[in-house]
Amino acid sequence: MSYDEAELLSIHQMTPTVKQFLLELENDEWEFNPGQHTHIKFEEDGEEVVRPYTPISLPSNPDHFALAIKRYDDGTASVWMHERDMGDVIEVNEPEGNLRIRDYDRDIVLISTGTGATPMYAMLRDYLEKGSGKVYYFHGEKTREHLLFQESLDQLEAENDNLEVIYALSDQSWKGREGFIQEHLDDVLESFDARDFYICGVPQMVVDTEEVLEDNGVGDDRIITEGWENDVA
Repeated sequence: MSYDEAELLSIHQMTPTVKQFLLELENDEWEFNPGQHTHIKFEEDGEEVVRPYTPISLPSNPDHFALAIKRYDDGTASVWMHERDMGDVIEVNEPEGNLRIRDYDRDIVLISTGTGATPMYAMLRDYLEKGSGKVYYFHGEKTREHLLFQESLDQLEAENDNLEVIYALSDQSWKGREGFIQEHLDDVLESFDARDFYICGVPQMVVDTEEVLEDNGVGDDRIITEGWENDVA
């Protein structure tokens, strides 16, 4: 796997635990599909560390990209990234992976929890630019202050008649929906037919959501995930 060097141009605190990092490739340009992930590589305590993160920016500017990364206090790469400063150079590879819009002429449903929103946010904007169908975006989080992209998603919903955004909180009472996000699919969707379903989030949510979809007659060919959740569930 070959890596490019990217300079960290800016850092923005998005939520109490998530920062956005804007990077510029120094000697290369990328071609990738929104939803695909890059890897960052660095050394810590003499060992190489490699972790995947998904650009939240679209590839319209091929030498710039943005990452939204949540810090886990017991993590390695997330802590390392949150300690970076502007001007630092980070090793990254060209994005790859299974998550990307398959058919822009079909209705789609995007389902995410936590930072699983990062590929979905990119794919949503990509579909709104190129797609011709209806989009439902379901996003779940524990508390409201940790909801990623809420302001941007609400604005996109107001600007696009074919988009409906559904939030659910699992650990906080509020005026919106509560519980796990996959529990609300039956309430919102009038039909599970003729739609493609894209899922990203904690492995158990992905597995549980696949079961809900299968119970509603959705075939494997219409369920798109990154593909590794069954190995770690």
